[in-house]
Amino acid sequence: RPERQQRARKTGAILRNSGKEIPRRVWYTPDWKEAARYMREWNREVQAMIDWIERHLQDSPTLDAMARHLHYSRFYCSRLFRQTAGVTLRQYLAGRRLYGATIAVRDTQRPIVDIALEYGYSSQSALTRAFQYAYGCTPAAYRSHPVPIPLTLRKVVLEPSYFIRKG
Repeated sequence: RPERQQRARKTGAILRNSGKEIPRRVWYTPDWKEAARYMREWNREVQAMIDWIERHLQDSPTLDAMARHLHYSRFYCSRLFRQTAGVTLRQYLAGRRLYGATIAVRDTQRPIVDIALEYGYSSQSALTRAFQYAYGCTPAAYRSHPVPIPLTLRKVVLEPSYFIRKG
């Protein structure tokens, strides 16, 4: 064990709340099975982050709140999410908020200002700017003539077998 701890210090391993050593870089890990185990653990952690975001999407989730809930540092959550999901946490949150607002604009006749406030935008103009930047049209134009647009769907970073085993 002391040799492993010494090797962990040399390779830049970090110690988590559970007391386990997790190397910062997978390529420092001596065998591929151990590396695969670490990667599965990271995927589970990121999936827990995504699940938390989805549950709190209309409450304007923040990195601080998520880090407190998952008992990790803000830096660790942000870095791990970016490495595993391929987008920053901020980009993912903005895309998911815009997705919810887009579906609400398309499927309901509620005022756009109400939809904007429900999905965490400060005003109708903030939603219109985000909508215009992402899709090239305003929410009102989209509502009157809905066309196919690229939406930010919920990310799944775990393999399907995880969900089959989980039930």
